[in-house]
Amino acid sequence: MIVGVQLEISRKNLGLETIDIYYVHNPETQLAEVLLDVFKKRIYDAFGALEEACAEGKISAYGVATWNGFRVPYNKRGHLSLEDLVHAAEDAGINICVPYLFRR
Repeated sequence: MIVGVQLEISRKNLGLETIDIYYVHNPETQLAEVLLDVFKKRIYDAFGALEEACAEGKISAYGVATWNGFRVPYNKRGHLSLEDLVHAAEDAGINICVPYLFRR
C-alpha cells in the first residue's frame, strides 16, 4: 500500500523510529476522480495501514488534514463526511492507536 511506502520514506528522511502524528492530506481531492464507494475503501485501507503502523510503533497517532473537505456542502462533490471518516477509523481498528480522539 502506498501509505506504508510513504510512511517509511518519511521515517527515513526524518531519521525517526516513531513519527508523532501522520496525516492523510487532502483526501477529498480523490472525490473528483473516483466514486464514493472507491474513496471509502481507500480511506479504510489507509486507516488500516496506519493502525498497523501504530501497533508497530512507527507512528503515535494519525489524522486527516484538509483545506476544504469539511466545508463543502454535503450534497456537493468533494464533501468529506466526518462521520464516515470516524466510522472508517473505527472499522479499521481505531482502538489500537487513537481511541481518545473519536470518543462520543
